[in-house]
Amino acid sequence: MKLWVLVWIAALIVVPFGGLFADEVKPENVQAEKGKLEIEAGLVGVYPHISGSEAKFNEYRDMKDRVPGAYGSVFLNYDNKKGYFMDLSALDIGYDTQSYKLEGRKSGEFQYFLHYKEIPHNITWDAITPYTTPGSGNLTYSGAARPSSDIRTWTPFDYSTLRKNYGGGISVNRLKPFYFDFSASQVKKEGTKPFGAEGADGFGRVIELPEPVDYTTDEMKAEIGYAKQPFFVSAKYLYSRFANNNEFLNFRNPFVIAQPNVDAMTLPPDNKYQKFAITGNVRLPLKSKFNMNLSYSDAQSDANLMNSIWQDSTLTRLALTSDTFHGEIKRQNYDFVLTSNPMSFLDGQVFYKYLRLDNKSDRITSTDDPDSLTNNPFDYKKESYGGELDFRLYKGLHFLAGYKHINLDRDREDIPRNKDDVYSMMLIYRSMKIGVFRLAYEKLKRAADFEASDLTGLDRIELYQRRYDAAAKDRDTLKAALQLSPFDSLTVDLGYRWARADYKDTIIGLQKDEVNSFDIDVDYSINKYLRLFGYFDYELNKTSQFQRSFSSDPDPNGSQNADNFNWLSDQRYKTFDYGVGVDVHAIPKKLSFRISYDNVRSNGQNDFTYLTAAALTGGRTNDNIDISAWDDYRKEFFIFKAVYQATSLLALTAGYAYERYRYSDAQYQGYTYTVPSVSPVSYLTGAYQDQSYKASIIFAGLSYKFN
Repeated sequence: MKLWVLVWIAALIVVPFGGLFADEVKPENVQAEKGKLEIEAGLVGVYPHISGSEAKFNEYRDMKDRVPGAYGSVFLNYDNKKGYFMDLSALDIGYDTQSYKLEGRKSGEFQYFLHYKEIPHNITWDAITPYTTPGSGNLTYSGAARPSSDIRTWTPFDYSTLRKNYGGGISVNRLKPFYFDFSASQVKKEGTKPFGAEGADGFGRVIELPEPVDYTTDEMKAEIGYAKQPFFVSAKYLYSRFANNNEFLNFRNPFVIAQPNVDAMTLPPDNKYQKFAITGNVRLPLKSKFNMNLSYSDAQSDANLMNSIWQDSTLTRLALTSDTFHGEIKRQNYDFVLTSNPMSFLDGQVFYKYLRLDNKSDRITSTDDPDSLTNNPFDYKKESYGGELDFRLYKGLHFLAGYKHINLDRDREDIPRNKDDVYSMMLIYRSMKIGVFRLAYEKLKRAADFEASDLTGLDRIELYQRRYDAAAKDRDTLKAALQLSPFDSLTVDLGYRWARADYKDTIIGLQKDEVNSFDIDVDYSINKYLRLFGYFDYELNKTSQFQRSFSSDPDPNGSQNADNFNWLSDQRYKTFDYGVGVDVHAIPKKLSFRISYDNVRSNGQNDFTYLTAAALTGGRTNDNIDISAWDDYRKEFFIFKAVYQATSLLALTAGYAYERYRYSDAQYQGYTYTVPSVSPVSYLTGAYQDQSYKASIIFAGLSYKFN
């Protein structure tokens, strides 16, 4: 972080309002009470021992194996006893996870903030690539032929990024009933992440590339409003600008024999976004309120287009109607809500929402003789309306019933229109002696207008496919929750959710998905010396789909053979998450211990079934084609911590933590960097492989308060 940036922001925020915030000098203020300043500083030392994937362990952390570290923190609170307060926090000082925040306020007049934060994202360390310049926008390797398949000669590098976010803002409400908010921020993200590209001389040739990340996002927000009963109204403006210092990723294509060759992939283009919004409400008779939200936004982006591609080692020119692309999307949004409480036993609301997206982007046609392709900008319009009633049936007993209708029209060839009807009801009971009970049910009925015309040959598959995001479906959702607090020292939270969706018109595609989940959370303080806590979460997710593989006959009702056949996929994910812990206050307010253990586990599998034996060639059977390692993982965490309050100002902390993560997925089993190993058709870098790890951490620290 550059100090001048924060200084500039602070000056920008404070200077223009210096006169506005100046206190009036009054005789009685001369002997005013002195302000109060509290400072707490802490330091924690850690010694980690990590085996396995250090990058995965440090995905959002900053620790090195067997390297001692010290994490500092500072908290400052100031009260001038005249209504002005200031808070400062500084965490993980000097590390890639460091953050700083300064906040100040004067009651009823103004408040401001400054912040800076770093967020690392470590993906894979010790990756390798045949390119000599990983992390740059131009990837090359030496020699006239393909790069060596001997990975010992490749270049090592790390997949990781670091996000730096800083900014500030101010709110002024001294000019009541008017108020004003302003904030500005900048986010810089730098590093390297994985990028996949296809080879130039045939499908299936894959190159994994280290993509350079050098992004800058600037954002500004402003709001002015008026708040005085019975009215409230505000006007908001948001402006955002994104810049990428690398427009293209240029790389030497190992599958192109002709020399020299430079292939390229487009990277996220520069863009800008702005949004205007007006929100407001007014109180009406019968304990009613009318709310509105009107907004308009515009997003624009310009990019240079690649006008040639490599085909069979030949650089082929594409005929484009334009070598530059201007993208623009406009959104309009109108929301209106009327709430009312006309009778003591009844609350209600009705609403209407309208959203329209207009894609004003360029239409560009590319011609690769004899084929041509034109992009089709995507527009859509969405309207929804409905209401909800809340009946007070008895003391603490409520019954809610609601209805919502949604019309969605879009420029889409297969399903241009959806109509949703959503019915909901909920029963709530609140008891001062027992707790809160909730039972809710929702029914969604989605109709989809399917359109298909002039489909011949293999394109006839579209007659039977329904994409799940827009396909007609019926969905039922049931939720139950119970929060028990029979006495102050015990709380128990129970929850259950069941949801099932049936895609009734789908022949080829997702036909059903179902979720069952249950959770319990318990916290019990036995006495002033002992507290027990624990939780358990379970979720089972099942999906079923029907598909067809074909070379000549896409009709699922047609004949089946080794080249044209139907198959099923039944996926199951089971997730367990549980934890237990105990707090022991051996000497109350003096010496305490915490011991806790957490475990989360996910087990996925995919059961494939070919519906004809003719397709089970090459030794395959309906048993050995199943995938049992389908994104399986398990993470365990144990911690022992002791806290000793040496004095009212000094606290000492020490402890031990253990963390273990195990990951298994079929796509990473038997991982190789070159496939095959002698004459490669794929060059991989090792991204995301071998993510398992275990780590032991010893830590000790102290914190001291300065008054």
